[in-house]
Amino acid sequence: MQVIYKIVFGAFAGLSLMTLVGCALLRPIGTISVQELTDLDTETSRLGMGTDTDLDVTAYVTGWVKAPADILIDQKAPTLPESLKRDQWVPSIAYAVRHPTLGVVILDTGLRAGDCDYGTRPIYWVPCRNTPGSDLVSQLKQTDILPQDIRHIIPSHFHGDHISGLESLLAYADAPLLMTSASLDEVRSRTRFAAGIPSNMLLSDMRVELLDTHWKEDSWLGESYDVFGDGSLKIFQTGGHTDGHLSALVTTRSRTTLLTFDAAHLQANFDLSIPSGSTASHQDAVESLDIIKQLSLNIARLRIVYGHEPTQWVCIEGTTKIDLMSENCEFSNNELE
Repeated sequence: MQVIYKIVFGAFAGLSLMTLVGCALLRPIGTISVQELTDLDTETSRLGMGTDTDLDVTAYVTGWVKAPADILIDQKAPTLPESLKRDQWVPSIAYAVRHPTLGVVILDTGLRAGDCDYGTRPIYWVPCRNTPGSDLVSQLKQTDILPQDIRHIIPSHFHGDHISGLESLLAYADAPLLMTSASLDEVRSRTRFAAGIPSNMLLSDMRVELLDTHWKEDSWLGESYDVFGDGSLKIFQTGGHTDGHLSALVTTRSRTTLLTFDAAHLQANFDLSIPSGSTASHQDAVESLDIIKQLSLNIARLRIVYGHEPTQWVCIEGTTKIDLMSENCEFSNNELE
């Protein structure tokens, strides 16, 4: 009888798991329309390498997620210290980059308002915590960024902690999304769930502009796209964590800042040259870390803001925003001091 019970229970559990996975794979998403990329650059915006452009770059901490250790950093690396072999609460960040004449570009959307946990139990579940008003749209309103100001939305990639706030942002601002065809393929795929892309965060209709035919070769960045046309904001490919993953380089009069997103979740990814433990391509992830290393060697006083490094946000109590171009936040790593 006990053997029969185990067989029946195992079959039931297996069927339930298959049902959960099937529902996740078949869940529909919003309509995606692909249109020609609309360049924001104009002749008056071409001011060299961005050194004459006063960008306003604001980072919004939209909440915190409990990230599994094996996603943050490869647990198989022999040099990994014990302190990194545990799950961590890490910030979920979105950015608004305001150009003095060409409007605002949003990089990632952070966590949604309200209940922000996501995943499908028992397969994959990410606990989150946030506070009322911490979502991106609420914070954009507080900083007087109007819907008509937003020219483009650029997701670094489509994992839940980076696009949870996308639906509310698209309801607030009818702006196109810039992405690679690799990211678009991941989003459209019926197996997007297996790649960590949650269908229930993609219910809104999206206008997409593809970057693939607009890349320009850069000696440091590889293929990059100059968003404003003046060198002040360049996005470039850092695949590995996902196939279409993007990072950003911001250059202004005061300093140059690299936003790695999940090409380096933590400072330890950079310091130890160990990529994420969750990759579409381990080799591409290593090569993306090499690009970041080379930037740090070639750009004097480069400030690196990692995708989820909790110690970089010790200045924050709870959830708030900071001006990345100012010195009002005491970051903990040397590059940021």
